[in-house]
Amino acid sequence: MVQENKKIYTPSPKAQEVYRMMYDVPQILLEGAIRSSKTFTMNIAFLKRLERLPPCNVLVSGATMSSVTRNVIADWKNLIGEKKFINHTAGKDDYMEINHGLLKGKKFYVRGACKESDEKNIRGATFGAWYADELTLHAKSFYDMGTSRLSMPYSYFMATTNPDTPTPSVTPSITPTSSLTPSVTPTGCCIVTGK
Repeated sequence: MVQENKKIYTPSPKAQEVYRMMYDVPQILLEGAIRSSKTFTMNIAFLKRLERLPPCNVLVSGATMSSVTRNVIADWKNLIGEKKFINHTAGKDDYMEINHGLLKGKKFYVRGACKESDEKNIRGATFGAWYADELTLHAKSFYDMGTSRLSMPYSYFMATTNPDTPTPSVTPSITPTSSLTPSVTPTGCCIVTGK
């Protein structure tokens, strides 16, 4: 039975472009206007690509813990089911697990990133993947530390951002010829912009 008020997600042409190439590049940055579906598109793309990785640590960051929980984790819970999320709170090493299919065995470290001092919360870690929501609202020190932590051969980075941030603290240097760190040399990149 079809519910009358239920909207079905239809990917935009830009979202379809992301889904087509999401496994082929080590970096994806989605930039677009508010309500342009970039976060929802990235939420799906990031999880689908993550299924291909072995057990690893995963960084999920946003301007604040509240914003990343609202923008990313809440959508993931709606997509996968809230009961499949397990929070581990052991002081400084708080992380989340998702007891679902190929996402099992990965530790998700959800962190706020707008203060210069937030980088200390990821110092010393190694991440197989990083999803940065609202990247231009991240402190530069967090961005620099985060990119230096992507040192696995399969590591990748995905981010969303709004072009309307008046004075971004991070201006990502994600281009087809740039590299995240000396140990992660991307072969390509996709920057999808537009409405």
